[in-house]
Amino acid sequence: SFCRDAQACRDMLREAETTGEVSFMQYFNLHRLSHDLRSIAMSPRLAYWASQLLGVPRVRLYQDALFVKRPGHGPTRWHSDLGLAPFDTNAYVTVWIPLTPIPAQGGSGLTFARASHRDFALPYHGDPQEDLSGRYDLQEGGELRLGDATFHHGWTLHSANELPEDAVEPRLAWTVSFFADGSRLLRMREGAAIEEEDAVSFEDWIGDVKGGDVVDHCLLPVVPVAA
Repeated sequence: SFCRDAQACRDMLREAETTGEVSFMQYFNLHRLSHDLRSIAMSPRLAYWASQLLGVPRVRLYQDALFVKRPGHGPTRWHSDLGLAPFDTNAYVTVWIPLTPIPAQGGSGLTFARASHRDFALPYHGDPQEDLSGRYDLQEGGELRLGDATFHHGWTLHSANELPEDAVEPRLAWTVSFFADGSRLLRMREGAAIEEEDAVSFEDWIGDVKGGDVVDHCLLPVVPVAA
């Protein structure tokens, strides 16, 4: 269903939160609206570690996203970030930055399925939404303080628990995602479609790049790397 105006959309989202249809709120690409956020998203230090972890000389900024999980919000399903992005590459990394302290227990921090980014069999023989504890070693993000951050590969499966109703405050986190400079846009087979869950993040530029072409767009800038 569609909403007529901003207030109607807010009311619809609130109802979806109440019924459990929405387990968190997500806001994309705030760096395009805030000079302060852009200076962090374009940080040479972040770009340095992203390029080092990916083993590439340069990275481009793909997106940032603010996640808001309120007390009582449900779990975040198992997923991999690169499965929602339109790039033909394996060189993609996300930085997850808590904006509220994440306690070791009950704080809805991330849980990672270790080495899942190298599991080529999963899409053919497994189900990412099943209990993965028997397939992988699961690693909790643990306690995170303000100023901490975690990095995970674009194909790494990760999830988050629900935020208990008695939590004293919402859980806020900000992510910044980078991909290797020189990556190409997916060339889709006839009848196929790019995953649209994050379409709001790439709809402003994807029509300017042909499938199979190197992605070179002003909305996806190369980030200077710290020496």
